[in-house]
Amino acid sequence: MALPARSERKFLQKELIPFSSGITRSFGNRGIMGNPDPVLLYIANNDERAYRIMERNDSAVKAGRQNRDNNLLNPGFSIRKGSSKSRGSKTLHEFTINWFKRIKKLQTFRIRSLDAMYQGFRPFENTFSEISFRSKPYLAPISPKEKNQENFRFTEQRDLAYFDRQKREYVIFENEIARLKWFIPSYGSLDIPQGVGIYQSVFLIYFAKSKFFEMFSQGMQRSLGMVKAKQTGFGGMVAPAASRATEEAANAQEVFSSVVRDITEIIEVLNSSNILVEKAGWTLDFLNNVSFADGWIKALDYVDKQITLIVASEILSFQEGKFGSRAQSVMHAESGNKTAMVDGGWFDSEWNDNFILPVLEYNFGEIDPDDAPKQISHCRIPLTLADVKTAYNMGMKLDADEIARRFYLPLADEDTTNILKLVKPTKTTGPNRENPGSNPKKQVQKQDEQTRRSN
Repeated sequence: MALPARSERKFLQKELIPFSSGITRSFGNRGIMGNPDPVLLYIANNDERAYRIMERNDSAVKAGRQNRDNNLLNPGFSIRKGSSKSRGSKTLHEFTINWFKRIKKLQTFRIRSLDAMYQGFRPFENTFSEISFRSKPYLAPISPKEKNQENFRFTEQRDLAYFDRQKREYVIFENEIARLKWFIPSYGSLDIPQGVGIYQSVFLIYFAKSKFFEMFSQGMQRSLGMVKAKQTGFGGMVAPAASRATEEAANAQEVFSSVVRDITEIIEVLNSSNILVEKAGWTLDFLNNVSFADGWIKALDYVDKQITLIVASEILSFQEGKFGSRAQSVMHAESGNKTAMVDGGWFDSEWNDNFILPVLEYNFGEIDPDDAPKQISHCRIPLTLADVKTAYNMGMKLDADEIARRFYLPLADEDTTNILKLVKPTKTTGPNRENPGSNPKKQVQKQDEQTRRSN
């Protein structure tokens, strides 16, 4: 099929509706975009630091993320050859393995790149170093540095822009070499370069939870203060405090009335939300009774469950583990594995397209997609020893080194002195190994026949 006319190609290749939401300012003739995340803009009233604060302070958020990260990262990963059988494919595969062995704190790098899945995006600056491969020098990033999201914006063309606070101006990375300096995984959007992270769905619940704690703490403190005020009273003052008694009593009465109004409003909110049910004869002293805190605890437990379900993307929250059935736990584990398979697909595509491929093309020129090596997270392809045995019995050729890596098996090398190896039994032609071919039953019968003849 012939290509269409140039004007038609130009129309088809152009983005007609450019990325233009959230323009915060202009720099030269370029529009600079802030993060259009509505949660940060209208609920948190903060920048991307709000998500990091939430993750650091809330145990449910932290535990949910840890569980999801573990499902993705624990099975490990490998660098696979390209699908072609060319010599170039082998060269690129060996170079990538050699390069990855030199990356400092690789596991930490992989964990931090998962920040993009939760927070939307995470910039890393690639610091290149010279490495040797087949006695030739190449350049590759081996010391990546993570950068905080709040220091970066994007242009209308989605080029990264860094705000230099000392010079009070933006540095825009818009050419190929400048782009090569950055690895910016993003999640949840094909249009917004800042991405749409999982925490957008979590922050509102966390916000409500923090308000629960705030209301509970204030209610307890005010109720105790009121009790102390009623117990102490203001009529027992004597000289020399008599001159201040009237003024202090008036101030105390004003504060007391304000507290009564605030707690009354809190009670009304709780009743209307069915968080607590008002009992007949309830007084303002109720917060001194721990039994009345059950409603708050149940509400907070519910919030924690919702957070872990959203962050971990599973069907059973951590709090329900001791009450769930075996069927629930199996479904819970299967749900976690399926989530890890999807997460692994996103994770691998970000690394393959935005980290590995640009470095390979910088060193080797344009690369055939069939020659390019790929990072494959093992969570995407669950494998058991039973699967390996089945494939082996079917006559498939298997890579023993790869199998050993997947199951963390220590293969012996030429320097190993004590080798554990399967010893197959020696084949014999009969049951008696000392006298092959003999049969004990027949020997007994033959002896009996000889004895009868001799008699």
